[in-house]
Amino acid sequence: MSESEESANPAMEAETKTTESDAAEEGQAVADGEETEETQGAEEQDEEVELEGVKYSVPPPLKKAIMLHSDYTKKTMEVAEQRKAFEGEREAFNNYTKNAQEDFKLYVEFEGLNSKVAQYEQLDCNAINNEDPVQGQKYLTEYLMLKGERDAKRQSIVEKDQKRSQEAQQNIAKRLGESLEVLKREIPNWSPELASKLDDYGKSSGFSDREMSDVSLDSRIARVLHKAYLY
Repeated sequence: MSESEESANPAMEAETKTTESDAAEEGQAVADGEETEETQGAEEQDEEVELEGVKYSVPPPLKKAIMLHSDYTKKTMEVAEQRKAFEGEREAFNNYTKNAQEDFKLYVEFEGLNSKVAQYEQLDCNAINNEDPVQGQKYLTEYLMLKGERDAKRQSIVEKDQKRSQEAQQNIAKRLGESLEVLKREIPNWSPELASKLDDYGKSSGFSDREMSDVSLDSRIARVLHKAYLY
């Protein structure tokens, strides 16, 4: 072997070792990459999530997004319900104030007319007619007119009371229906039996019959009472 061949062999051997080393590292990197992908695949298996009563299998990041969206939707609906309840209470208060003012005015007018009719009824009509028939006829005409106005006011009061009673019953029925829709949506397996149990639980906890009657009309109270009942 020549001198030049001997000096070339070490260089070739070094290069071969380097190539083998690089190949080994490359192979290890590929293996590591495959292992990482397999591990990530194992870690990111689909998870079950329920949306609007239907169950789905989705990746974990999507499940988190769905749950956040569901929680946001629920809170938004609760805020909307609270706002609606507040607006309903404010409207009811405004109507009550307006009706109270109208009623007061109506009663004052009625009492004024009734007082005047009572004054005419105390007159001795026969004596007045005998003394002055013209004046007696005048008094009679005024009396009949005032009596008619008084009776009309009384009838107006009766009709207003009847109308208000009907409106109150309709409003209660409406609120019961709205509250029932919310309770069916928010509380699983809501039923008359569960409502009865909550009523008994509330009364046993110190609530009065009057206070418990508000539970059916206000879903917020029912939800709080239901949580306390469960825990």
